[in-house]
Amino acid sequence: MPRQRKRQLVSAAPADLRIEIPEGIIQLYANAMNVVVTPWDLILLFGSIQLPETITGDGTAAGTIRIDAAVTMSPQHAKAAVKALQSVVDGYEKRFGEINMPEGK
Repeated sequence: MPRQRKRQLVSAAPADLRIEIPEGIIQLYANAMNVVVTPWDLILLFGSIQLPETITGDGTAAGTIRIDAAVTMSPQHAKAAVKALQSVVDGYEKRFGEINMPEGK
């Protein structure tokens, strides 16, 4: 029998709101993110790095990032989301060990 993974939901929403996840929700994988800032909103652009079409003689390659989703939120919600994400990362590192980042990141 397949083992089910326990998923923890960490929310930046007020505690008195019920979170509803509808059937058929689209799940995306993103290994790239850009942020666009306006005076009123932050727009998070999530995408995936595409393989380069050509590789030059010196070994460099020019790939592209395909944007798959854009999420717009207020600066206040973005700050709450940062707090929720930090909590999740802290818990992950306690359980699995420190997440090492490549140099310069």
